[in-house]
Amino acid sequence: MTKNFSLTVVLRFLGSALLACLMMVEVCGQSIAPNAQGAPARPDRDGPFAQEVNPDTNRRFINEHSFDDPAFRKRRHDEVGPLGPQGPKRVRMVYLIPSDKPYRKDYQIAIGNAILHLQNFYQAEMGSGYSFSTHSPIVEVYRTSHPANYYSTFPNNGPNDFFNSVLADGFALSGGGFNDPNNRWIYYIDADPACNQGVGGTSGVALLPANDLRGLTGEQNIPPCGGSPDNGGICRWIGGLGHELGHAFGLPHPPGCDPNGACTGGTFASNSLMYLGYSLYPGTYLLQDDKNHLFNTGFFTVLSLDGPRFNCAGNPIDDQRVFVRVQYLDFFGREPDQGGWDFWTGTITQCGSDQICIANKRVDVSRAFWESDEFRGKSIAFGMLNSNPPPEYVNSRFVELCYNIHLQRAPNAPPDNNFDGYNYWLGQLNACTGAGGDYGCYHGLIRAFLESNEFRARFP
Repeated sequence: MTKNFSLTVVLRFLGSALLACLMMVEVCGQSIAPNAQGAPARPDRDGPFAQEVNPDTNRRFINEHSFDDPAFRKRRHDEVGPLGPQGPKRVRMVYLIPSDKPYRKDYQIAIGNAILHLQNFYQAEMGSGYSFSTHSPIVEVYRTSHPANYYSTFPNNGPNDFFNSVLADGFALSGGGFNDPNNRWIYYIDADPACNQGVGGTSGVALLPANDLRGLTGEQNIPPCGGSPDNGGICRWIGGLGHELGHAFGLPHPPGCDPNGACTGGTFASNSLMYLGYSLYPGTYLLQDDKNHLFNTGFFTVLSLDGPRFNCAGNPIDDQRVFVRVQYLDFFGREPDQGGWDFWTGTITQCGSDQICIANKRVDVSRAFWESDEFRGKSIAFGMLNSNPPPEYVNSRFVELCYNIHLQRAPNAPPDNNFDGYNYWLGQLNACTGAGGDYGCYHGLIRAFLESNEFRARFP
């Protein structure tokens, strides 16, 4: 980070999603969708969902991996232990990493951001404070035993093979399955399906591939069948998750929709979340029949959610709950426990709309992570504390860790490519602590990093 904060900001993709030919999720179509009674939805296959996988052709796999099957429940017991008691009902988000792909913290952050955003969206649509609950940790991360290309080719590159091979691994790792009475399982995997291989939601489960991860982080997506990429923006990809989550809850597409996207319910039905409205998110809605069904699932209860959530066309790090979660991931390398997450978020949100108070409290919260026993017990913190204070820290190590933690890079890594920024901040810190009052000196350096363009650019 250079002293004038002239740092490269990640470019964000612009443009509106096309209603009739958007790439994943579902449209130009790779999805699985049941109707409200659990039977497969069957939109006209010449329309925008033309290549949607038909669950009837995949019924054996679904049945054999369903909690309705006693043999499957026994396998779950043998693999992950006894099933918990009935409830509480939750949405569980899982990030699967193929054996040949790196872990991406930005992917994990973006998945959590998306479900937080949708939790508030669904609450606003349902009314009276009703929404779904999330699991703790909010995103579960597992590395699979297969490389990415295995999933599109095993056993023989068929239309259901990507869906089945990913979920077979995902279920075994996470304990998930179809028709779980306690959970709705949403799996993201950093792997691409082949052309005409299905993904999406059915029977309490949804699968979203690498293009959805790219979309949530502002990266260029790669159409599996060729053609132009979907540059609908991050809001559209959160909407895509909302649509597939709806299918996992048992919501169908609106009835009576033709191949051109017109529905018997008119544009009101067509622009709803469960048809083409996901591309308009958050400017979309649930139909009344959808709300009625969701109320009857048992997954929706009255929740006290903070918010409103971040503007999905803006920067999610401005959301205080997102900010606190990032501190947990950056300092501790783990998702927040719910109690700590709520406490530290409340420390900031108590400021209301006072922007000066908010800015100060964000620095206070981050400083608390620096001083926590959990962080100081980690190997990354080795050599940070001064054995003969004051000052509290070894300044050179503290500045290095500011780069490592807040910017997720070494001091001389791009975009700096030298130690000029590091030397500048070390000089500033040495001068400050040498004059006494070191607590404020470290506070000031933390603020400089948290408010830098480079830190903010981590969160497109």
